[in-house]
Amino acid sequence: MFTDLFKTRFLPMMEGEGGGGTGAMPPTEPSAPNEPPAELNAEQPKSFTQEDLNRIAANEKRQGMSSILRTLGFEKEEDAKAFVEKYKELEDSKKDDLAKAQETLETEKKAKEEAEKKAELLNRKFKVVAAGVSADKVDDIVILATAKMMDGKTFEDVLEDLKKAYPSF
Repeated sequence: MFTDLFKTRFLPMMEGEGGGGTGAMPPTEPSAPNEPPAELNAEQPKSFTQEDLNRIAANEKRQGMSSILRTLGFEKEEDAKAFVEKYKELEDSKKDDLAKAQETLETEKKAKEEAEKKAELLNRKFKVVAAGVSADKVDDIVILATAKMMDGKTFEDVLEDLKKAYPSF
């Protein structure tokens, strides 16, 4: 309603219409001496207070919210909030289960790696003892041979090289 009034009364003045391009008020038709001007005869626009506008906006908001809730299948806002809370709890419990499973998997991977390293170390120690190295020098030879494993040489190859280089072991 206000925009219609604005468009009909003020927009032509701003655009320079009806006043010879000067931006002045459009000329009014002369009226009879006892008649009020034509503008006063027209229905006066209704004015609203801030309370009225707040009440109207709140009512529109309530109606919009109610429409959305009905579209989603809820009767009241509380029902929707309860549904969302339950959904969040379910998601959190799933995350907790998933986090627990990932933690367990990580722990098992570490235990497996440690067991494989220990088995490899024991296997190397056995190979050193089988090669005829005295028991008190087994750890030293394993460390030395492991350090020399480069360029694609296997532990056995390095062990043979050490036997040739250090026959005293």
